[in-house]
Amino acid sequence: MIQRIQSVYLFLAALCSALCFGLNFAGWENNSQTIGINACRVGGHCCESVAGHPWGIMFFTVLSVVLSLWAIFTYKNRRKQMRMAKAVIWMVLLNYIAIGTYTYTYFTRLSAGAALDIQPGIALPLLTAIFAFLAYRGIHRDDELVRSADRIR
Repeated sequence: MIQRIQSVYLFLAALCSALCFGLNFAGWENNSQTIGINACRVGGHCCESVAGHPWGIMFFTVLSVVLSLWAIFTYKNRRKQMRMAKAVIWMVLLNYIAIGTYTYTYFTRLSAGAALDIQPGIALPLLTAIFAFLAYRGIHRDDELVRSADRIR
């Protein structure tokens, strides 16, 4: 239901998570080649992969996108929608753990004395968590409003 503000927040959370596939979280120079890590690759160019795919980051990113979009369409069941918003926040936390693990692993394996450069894409999962929290708060407010209206009847 788009007229509710929490639906907008959940859509923005899904959008921020989806942008993680295109923007790098971190990068470094290796033999005059820039290597970046994002949700779908560790490598230099869009289709080129130097060290493989970060499956953990991809899994948690896809899960947060799917849960955010699915929560929009479960507007009739507010309890389930609140659980999904909480799950998105947990997926973001696990995503940050995966990002740190993959970045450390690939950086120590591929860098050879290079300096790690944190990219602006690292803020996208945090924005996802903020929007999911705002959606949770809006859903909770709606639930309290419906309960208070039921008490009056």
